[in-house]
Amino acid sequence: MRLLLCCALSAGLFLSACSATKPVRPDRAGSIAPTQNVVVIRGLEGEGDVQRAPPAVVRRLEVEERNNRYLGRLQAVEPPDLHVRVVDVGQGLCVVGLTAEGYTFLVDAGHWIGTACADGVDKLLPDMGLSMVVLTHSDGDHLGNLPLILESREVGTLLWTGYTPPHCTHIGASGCTTFFNAREAIGEVAADESTVLNLKTTPLAPGQVFELGEVEITFLAGWHEFPDVGQMSPSEISNAVSIMVRISHGGRSILVTGDAIGRPLRGSDDETCTGSEGWAVENVEEDLLSADVLIASHHGGNNGSAKCFITAVAPEFVIFSAGGGHGHPHRETVARFLGAGTPEKHLLRTDRGSNSASDAEEGEWAETSVPACGDGSKDDDIDILFGSDGGITTSYVGPNRCK
Repeated sequence: MRLLLCCALSAGLFLSACSATKPVRPDRAGSIAPTQNVVVIRGLEGEGDVQRAPPAVVRRLEVEERNNRYLGRLQAVEPPDLHVRVVDVGQGLCVVGLTAEGYTFLVDAGHWIGTACADGVDKLLPDMGLSMVVLTHSDGDHLGNLPLILESREVGTLLWTGYTPPHCTHIGASGCTTFFNAREAIGEVAADESTVLNLKTTPLAPGQVFELGEVEITFLAGWHEFPDVGQMSPSEISNAVSIMVRISHGGRSILVTGDAIGRPLRGSDDETCTGSEGWAVENVEEDLLSADVLIASHHGGNNGSAKCFITAVAPEFVIFSAGGGHGHPHRETVARFLGAGTPEKHLLRTDRGSNSASDAEEGEWAETSVPACGDGSKDDDIDILFGSDGGITTSYVGPNRCK
């Protein structure tokens, strides 16, 4: 069965609905189409396989051009089968990907202050649209640059929770500008007849696969509302709905968890295994939850990366997408990874040099930061490269300015 999914805007909420094809809005007529936006969605319950129709014109890149334009310092070597970059956006998350076949994807859109995520997308994917966008949850440091990124790019498929922060009761509500701007951008994507999946109206089961050629993005968890809030604080409840996805190719994989919660700060101990991480351990198949690279939950905060979750994922490399002034990654979080056998040299962070007095007071792990250096965005991007030989490497894109 072949079905085209579209999304309608009603009463300020995005609802799954199918309708006649609408013309592309004139102000987006010149936007960049995805290099590939044929995203096959396997196993959507009750609907069979789902496939988006490709645009009328699909721009493909020859290998040499792709190598020269997108790999920068790696120009002299063969392009990887999959190039994933964790962009340094300060406190926030922005993960950009490019496959050897020309598929592109984005997981989260960085902080609302500055344009680090948008700049990172432009650098890795110039003149390219986005085959798939995943928005893990509705916090501003994960949605911040979304309107800027999408204003000149078409999208094949977009997945989000549909979750509205409780305090965002109306447009203009305090602290909600980023959320409403992002929601408007999602509505514009829907109006352009992209496939928009909203977990409020289209809940997905663990194991749902989005095929981007030979790369698979597998949905593991995510909610419009978390089913069991337990001891979680209001902010932790907003984080716990986070979509978790596994990006895999050639037997290697990356796990992205958004701001998943595994051990709420209130009432937890070293053996606590609850929240969205605990749910995943109990409900997701072991081989899907395991991964070579883990982008740690909640920037390395101490209410994520529960011992049970670390054991289940068993990562070889861990990346903390963090920024100065928040105490991330927390020293106790890092201790749990070290205790599980992850070598310290395999722990990477986007905040090298974060060392403020407030960070120290909040428990930040300081082993890899440099005193009196400080942290800024855009200087600690991290590349994850999947080689044609089946290997996987992680490395900082640039030198450590703190040394």
